[in-house]
Amino acid sequence: MSLPALLVALSLAQSSTYEAPELPNRTPPVVPLYLPQAVYVGAFLNDALLTPQVRLQWEWNLVRTHHDAFVFYAEGGGGYAISFPHNLGATGQDAMQYFYEHTVEAGIAYRAVYENGFAWGFHVGTGPVFYGARIQNAPTENFLTGWVEGGAQIGLKAGPVVYGLALRYANLYDPPRHSTAGLYVGGFNLSLYAEWRP
Repeated sequence: MSLPALLVALSLAQSSTYEAPELPNRTPPVVPLYLPQAVYVGAFLNDALLTPQVRLQWEWNLVRTHHDAFVFYAEGGGGYAISFPHNLGATGQDAMQYFYEHTVEAGIAYRAVYENGFAWGFHVGTGPVFYGARIQNAPTENFLTGWVEGGAQIGLKAGPVVYGLALRYANLYDPPRHSTAGLYVGGFNLSLYAEWRP
């Protein structure tokens, strides 16, 4: 066998045993992507109005590194008030008797989970909010408008799930005219959360 033929044969034999480098392991999703990846349970506090909230959240990675990611998120949920202001109306003595606020929003978020299990993140998003109220001696209110919301969260990973605490703040773009309840939409929200995104 000639030397060039021998070199070609050795080259082919060597290339057949080449192994591609292994890609870093990625944690498989805990649930299919069409199911929520997080749940938030908390409440808005705005003056004397206390409105419990439940939110479901979906997340899709935009940029991901070893321990953090920028994600696009979408979430929806809402709740009904359990504590009301009693100093409304022209006399300052009319009470709010019923209040709700529901939203669907989307935005950008940052999520980080480290090897020691510590997790943190933040988000900013916007979307429509549907709210309404019944106030003594005033017409019933039902409005659809928009708001912006931002927040931060910290947690600890246990198994495939991160458990933690989230602080959010939401504010209407512009309260509708002649809406007393619009002044009470949003505010500060403190929530417990569980997140099982990969």
